[in-house]
Amino acid sequence: MEWKTVYQEKLVHLQSLNDAFNQSTIVAITDASGLITYVNDKFCEISGYRAGRINGENTPND
Repeated sequence: MEWKTVYQEKLVHLQSLNDAFNQSTIVAITDASGLITYVNDKFCEISGYRAGRINGENTPND
């Protein structure tokens, strides 16, 4: 098998795993100072926020 074909198959498989993960898991990523840099669609669905609105916000301090 040519390396490009193997690469494409692995990429498709990785994308399907990523899609399944994002459909079933809430993801929020912050930088070291606590600023939200990324949220996935499931996070937005559960929280009611849009990604563009929450990105750049601080996480709550306990």
